[in-house]
Amino acid sequence: MLCGGFVGSFYLSVKFKFISRSRFLRLYFQISQKELA
Repeated sequence: MLCGGFVGSFYLSVKFKFISRSRFLRLYFQISQKELA
């Protein structure tokens, strides 16, 4: 159970990093588009 919780928390942290990274890239892309426009 403890191992499962550790894996679950690790998966959630990786998932959160991936989501925040994609959101950051999307925001950066929108800003760069505004700069170019």
